[in-house]
Amino acid sequence: MSGNVDVATLVQRPEMQTSIAMNLLIVRRWDTAKEALGGAAREVRYPCGIDRAYPLVTPIPGAEYQKHHDLNPRVMLTGVACLSIDGGKNPITVTSFGWSDPKGSMPDSYDDFVDFSHPKRVEHEGFSLTYPATWFLRSEETEESGLRTAKHVAQLGGNTCAATLSVTLSHGDEAQVAAERDGIVSRLEALPGSKEGEVRRRTADVPVLSGDAAGFAFNFIGPAIEGFSANGVFRAEAGDRVAHVSLFGCVARANPRRDRTLAEMRAVFRETVESFQCT
Repeated sequence: MSGNVDVATLVQRPEMQTSIAMNLLIVRRWDTAKEALGGAAREVRYPCGIDRAYPLVTPIPGAEYQKHHDLNPRVMLTGVACLSIDGGKNPITVTSFGWSDPKGSMPDSYDDFVDFSHPKRVEHEGFSLTYPATWFLRSEETEESGLRTAKHVAQLGGNTCAATLSVTLSHGDEAQVAAERDGIVSRLEALPGSKEGEVRRRTADVPVLSGDAAGFAFNFIGPAIEGFSANGVFRAEAGDRVAHVSLFGCVARANPRRDRTLAEMRAVFRETVESFQCT
């Protein structure tokens, strides 16, 4: 691969990224990586609370540059917090990660993270939305009550810090869409009384929306977690589509990053809902 290959070429030719993936995955098998972890760590500023890393520099046969791995054992699967060449060029950094086991008890390491940085506007089929660049929405389509519905979901983090973004977009005639819109709003309005006081309506951090769009914000209070949710209900101008954008995040009460993370959630979730547009 020549040194002047741009990002657009990489996207069009994903096979060119194979070596990048191998550089991330295979390093944990190297004896030199174990030696690096036994050496001195340096201070770094990477996402998800990674502030120390163990440098590992390796030459590339036949090339005029070197690979730089910043290692951190807390990064799951790869152990690589950042991969770059020549000390910082073309960096690949780890962001959201965590141990998510619905059958397991809550761990006490608090090494679950959700990345809230680098918002990017993404065009999906039927809508556009701005959310952190490391979030990936997976979609599925169903048909219920005569409405054709597409649901897009991203699940992030783990058991001590987690977030979910979902966008439900339903198509139908004007009367069906109006009834669906009113039903979603009614359910959200009734939500604070549905879980014995665990859900509380917020007056702050409510998405500010235009037209007949409705915005909601909630606090979630549990014995072991605190959470926040922002919601928006939108109807297309033609009246043939209704969308429900929902973001939910929670953090373990004992997590030392709880207050800071909840503050980030409130800001990013509100801005994400406010960015929604039917297309």
